Amino acid sequence: MAGDGGIYLSVFLSYILLGLSLAAPIGPVNAAQMDKGIKSGFFHSWLLGLGALSADIVYMLAVYMGVVRFLETPFMQTFLWLFGFFVLMYTGIETLLGAGKVVMQKRKESESGL
Repeated sequence: MAGDGGIYLSVFLSYILLGLSLAAPIGPVNAAQMDKGIKSGFFHSWLLGLGALSADIVYMLAVYMGVVRFLETPFMQTFLWLFGFFVLMYTGIETLLGAGKVVMQKRKESESGL
């Protein structure tokens, strides 16, 4: 049984690698961070990332506290499905409408965040 420590370490490291590989794809928060970073600088992008991290922590705590049972009701599932549908549709339409517009603007000194 003394040699099992290597097996547990191997499993632990494989889960770390799995988590990193799942976090690697570009998602909406990463895209928003890049957009904010390009337009307003690193500090604003970093704050957006902290906000996303805070939201993830709140979601984890909500799941830990048992909110999942409430979310499993058919009414809430339908509401969340419809809400997500409308948010994605709105975002997609706004993105398509604004795709051809390139706006070059001078960055204000107050937006630099420093």
